[in-house]
Amino acid sequence: MITISPLEMLVTNKDNKVKKSLAINEVSVLRQSRQAASLLIKNGSKFIIKKLVSDGVLVSTPAGST
Repeated sequence: MITISPLEMLVTNKDNKVKKSLAINEVSVLRQSRQAASLLIKNGSKFIIKKLVSDGVLVSTPAGST
């Protein structure tokens, strides 16, 4: 038996609307404008990356993502 924990993505847009999504393999967040995205990545309550300013980010699991 294998237990897989999905990734949970919470995104707040510029209008402060929050979107929640679950993923098994990967989550990708890309900017939609010419401005850079400001991102943070947490695992539970532990910050993995506190502030990342970039074009986007791809977070994957070992569940078969390439």
